[in-house]
Amino acid sequence: MRVYGETNFLLELAFDQGEARSCDQLLTLSQAGSLTFVIPAVSIFEARQSLARRHEERRSTHIKVDEELTLVLAFVLGHLDSHPVDECCFLNRNWKDFFGSGCRRKAQSKTLQTACKLR
Repeated sequence: MRVYGETNFLLELAFDQGEARSCDQLLTLSQAGSLTFVIPAVSIFEARQSLARRHEERRSTHIKVDEELTLVLAFVLGHLDSHPVDECCFLNRNWKDFFGSGCRRKAQSKTLQTACKLR
């Protein structure tokens, strides 16, 4: 039996969406020789274009969120300057609650440094 996959099939796998499990099963059957799986070249091209477009959208959103966060932090730090509150204690206590910890620390410290320059 010959099964044709198309752009959405590839995107389901790439983004691990709702039908990704079924797609995996079809690929497993193809590897076992139970069926022949065919993907038209145009589907590969379309999937690649879609992945690139979504990557750019996520990158753009990340930049916008980072800019907004920098402005908010600058405002908070400016507000703390005019109140008798220990900035370091406030930020250390709330930073982890708001952003979590781990791999984001480097980005957070860059954002915090930028915010400190804006105030």
